[in-house]
Amino acid sequence: MRTVARFIKFNLVLLMACLALTQTAVAQSSCEGTFAPKRDIDQIMHLLFYTKTLVEGAKNRFFDQMWESPKFQAFLEKRGARPSENPSESEKYQLLSVYVESYLNRFKDPTLVEKIQESVALKGLVRHGIDVRPNESAQNARVRNSSRNLKEMADQYELSFSPSQDVEIEQALANIEMVAIHNSHNMTEPPNFPLLAPRAIEGLGIKDFGMSTLPFNRELGSDQFVYFRALFKVTNGQAGARSEYGRSGVVLKKLYADEHILISAFVMYEPNLLDAISKSAPELVDAWKYGPPVGRPTISNLQAQLRKSDYTARDFEILIKSILRRELLKIKQQDHLRYSQLIRDMNDSQADIRKLSKSLYTLTGSYFHNTNDAFEFEGVVPAVVPETALVHFN
Repeated sequence: MRTVARFIKFNLVLLMACLALTQTAVAQSSCEGTFAPKRDIDQIMHLLFYTKTLVEGAKNRFFDQMWESPKFQAFLEKRGARPSENPSESEKYQLLSVYVESYLNRFKDPTLVEKIQESVALKGLVRHGIDVRPNESAQNARVRNSSRNLKEMADQYELSFSPSQDVEIEQALANIEMVAIHNSHNMTEPPNFPLLAPRAIEGLGIKDFGMSTLPFNRELGSDQFVYFRALFKVTNGQAGARSEYGRSGVVLKKLYADEHILISAFVMYEPNLLDAISKSAPELVDAWKYGPPVGRPTISNLQAQLRKSDYTARDFEILIKSILRRELLKIKQQDHLRYSQLIRDMNDSQADIRKLSKSLYTLTGSYFHNTNDAFEFEGVVPAVVPETALVHFN
């Protein structure tokens, strides 16, 4: 169940990937739009409307759902298109592909994207319990909260943001960097369209497309964001980033991540949320688990505690490296064999990104929750990620 739900959340790029195959306009359709070459349309529509969980060749419900949606019908009417009385599947494919491309092209307007992102980001910060000041931008609120968290963690654990005298440790820390990665089984080509959050995808007229649409995730507002895994890699390393979600995918460009992404605790299920706040708000966790129904905290009450694990990409990397510095110095004195392996992994350009990240997050886990297990983080971008902000890998 956990794997299936993670697939639902982190494979939201599927739709955008299959629609990103081309933008080339080569022909006029009956609704005066343009569409991609037939071979690309076939691949796009197959990935959009057929899944491996269905019998091969069986059409899923989203094809007819989009065709019958009021939004698509309004699109046809506006374009003066009149489909046949009993349109063939081929005719439906052609018209739907024009409609989808037209819809996605709206998100190529930087002004519109900025406006949408700002609105979604501000609401998301409030959900996380961040006090957004009147007329304050989401970026300023995000930076202000992150800076406060960074200072509180430094004070609580006596962390140093300055290099130590240990050259070997400092070199290893300098060799790693945080990356925001999104894997997909289907994203085999660089995207030519923006990546959209599930709610934006549903704007096509598809209801409950299956990505972050479970009641718990909708209550959290998860359907309004594009998700990445916050991982660590060796700088200039050549190792791939394959996962159970696929060997290909995209990495968010560092400059864009610094300005737009919010790094937060990984939350997919209710237990993830409780674990994420177990150290910062144990009384709320206990009240949720063991308290009487009357006066029990709400999901919103719990979610509002996530602000304490929210960081900008830059601050997050500083924090994790500071914790690693502290832990490596201790391990060097206590377990030299383990220390040597960690240093080798942090210097190995072929180190597997996910294995390295799990190892590092295990070292830092106790600083964020009440176990010594790895504590995972994710990066979220509000609503839309422009294709220019992404680097494809395969």
